[in-house]
Amino acid sequence: MPEIIHRIGIEAPPERVYRALATRSGLINWWTWHVQGEPAPGAVITFRFADGGPDMEMMELSPGRAVRWRCTAGPEEWIGTEISFDLTSGDRETVVMFRHAGWKLQSEFMAHCSCKWASFLISLKGWVEDGRGTPYPEDRKISSWG
Repeated sequence: MPEIIHRIGIEAPPERVYRALATRSGLINWWTWHVQGEPAPGAVITFRFADGGPDMEMMELSPGRAVRWRCTAGPEEWIGTEISFDLTSGDRETVVMFRHAGWKLQSEFMAHCSCKWASFLISLKGWVEDGRGTPYPEDRKISSWG
């Protein structure tokens, strides 16, 4: 099955990067202002954008190491997909290996999502390193799709 993969280095300890990925107060500062719920194992968190958004079941929250979500509702192409953020300590940085796996097929929408994920990972880096993320609706639009 096709998947989106990105790698980014963030100049911060893994615990700080983890908090940005695993808490509502972190998520609203790099992905979207519209987050309902607080991440906890088994909890379903809603993320909203202009045209709706996904509901994510929190599959794994391993402090300083990993965050995994499964999409339970949202864009048809996303339902059943899994998103993971694996953290490792690198040379003066935490490396985030991002995956959005389980797509049924490659598509123009998947290509759009890959580019948007890259922009939001740069937002994550900005939030953790400098306190300046660009979450939705402040994010840079890449096309008429958002």
